Amino acid sequence: MAKKFIVSAYGKDRPGIVADVTEILYEYGCNLEDTRMGNLSGDFSLMILFSSPEEDDIEAKLTEAYERLKDEKQISAYIRRSTAAEQKPVPPQATYTLKVEGLDHTGIVYRISRYLAYHNINIANLDSAITHTPESGAQVYHMEVSIEVNAETDMDEVREGLSQLAEDLHVEIAIE
Repeated sequence: MAKKFIVSAYGKDRPGIVADVTEILYEYGCNLEDTRMGNLSGDFSLMILFSSPEEDDIEAKLTEAYERLKDEKQISAYIRRSTAAEQKPVPPQATYTLKVEGLDHTGIVYRISRYLAYHNINIANLDSAITHTPESGAQVYHMEVSIEVNAETDMDEVREGLSQLAEDLHVEIAIE
């Protein structure tokens, strides 16, 4: 059975950063299974789940190769073994999307993610950005969160709590 790893990498955005990170995986016969990549205000971030050939020292070889990449291309990369195969099967879940919008201020992500965690709701994906209104130039925070909810969760209670949280945070929260 192939070993699975996750590599997290980041560096100054430029053409070729994805090629530099994935070249190492290709050279060692690794297969990409799931990825998340994006530009974050001039820095490029990558998260890659991959499987590797059955070699006892593959993790050490990859770690060494990524250390060279840091020195040669100024890309920082960290590898860890994935524990996904060791986890218990997850019960059936419903998926929803939360859309959040409001004037930008500290604590929006923290307060919403803490509320979701309290209700045992998993965040599968979270994307956010700040835009400026054309009229005043005010910073508006936009967040879209894909969530996974257990069948036992009372969604009416969750909606009510999110509504109160939206008032507290002075944002709009829509659940789809």
